[in-house]
Amino acid sequence: LELGLDHELRLSVAPTAELRSGDERLDPPGVVDELSLERELLGVVSGVEYEFSAWEERFSNILFAKSYYQVQRAEEVGIGSEILRRDRDTGQFGFGNSLRVKTTEWLDLKASYEFATRLPEVLEVFGDGLLIESNLDIEPEESHNVNIGGQLDIDGLVVGGFRGEVNGFLREVDNLIVLTGDDRTFSYQNVFGGRVLGVEGSLNWASPNDILTLGGYTTYIDYRNTSSDGDFGAFEGDRIPNRPYLLANALARLKFDEVFQNDDQIGLDWDTRFVQEFFRNWESAGDPSFKQTVDSQLQHSVAIGYTGAWWPAQYSFSVEMQNLTNEALFDFFGVQRPGRLLFVKATLDY
Repeated sequence: LELGLDHELRLSVAPTAELRSGDERLDPPGVVDELSLERELLGVVSGVEYEFSAWEERFSNILFAKSYYQVQRAEEVGIGSEILRRDRDTGQFGFGNSLRVKTTEWLDLKASYEFATRLPEVLEVFGDGLLIESNLDIEPEESHNVNIGGQLDIDGLVVGGFRGEVNGFLREVDNLIVLTGDDRTFSYQNVFGGRVLGVEGSLNWASPNDILTLGGYTTYIDYRNTSSDGDFGAFEGDRIPNRPYLLANALARLKFDEVFQNDDQIGLDWDTRFVQEFFRNWESAGDPSFKQTVDSQLQHSVAIGYTGAWWPAQYSFSVEMQNLTNEALFDFFGVQRPGRLLFVKATLDY
């Protein structure tokens, strides 16, 4: 809704509905099938924002407010196989402000603050019926979020163009939702307090005519337990477990146009990804020499693709090999991922 030149008002409503049902056929007769119990999670996130821009849109400010509402309808098995109701209605509000200033033709500065709520997701509340157990008492996260950054965009130089971005961020969280567990089962739990300090940056260079592109990205996140209360109070000051804190990515792309005919293209891509080693559980618990870790990982991938047109059809063909050196890779739960993978893809469009 435009309120006039340089003024705009926007409204949004995002409803969600998630229902679970199941049938456990391995249970013996007379045992309550927990998969068949009622599992409903309904939510509505609404927002209103006002944007003001000036100086030919070189300055922009967005002020916003949000409403969060979630309805939980659930059952669980009590003592003596009694079915208990576990219903809950949750209502929260949030607000914030975002500022962007284009200082020059090639440099943007931005900053934002938000008091936000993250409603629990269906997996965090009801689990997956197998490895992740339900937690019908889990509370929403509330956080103060601050972001400050800048973006660089320079084109038309003799040596090509540069694009870069640096962002620093802070999150102060109450009732941080964390996945914890052992080698058999997991569940999502609330850590009373958490603090996230981090920085992320990227830099990309493209040669004249975009024949060669090089880029790099890195993220460092210091995710800490800041509460001395609750079940995890003994681990105050520890990093939140099972989360990588240092990640990096580098890529290179070589591209040639009009190789065999007009409007065709050949591209060769190289991608390298790195994840620093991290603990699967609280870092201060137990002897570090015997603690489970997810080891550092370095993965390389390469791909080659060709696109062209043969009127009235367009076609493409690509070959990609991931994990070129067949390294042992794991996700952030320590579950092993596939080794070397080869993908071949061909498309034809009329």
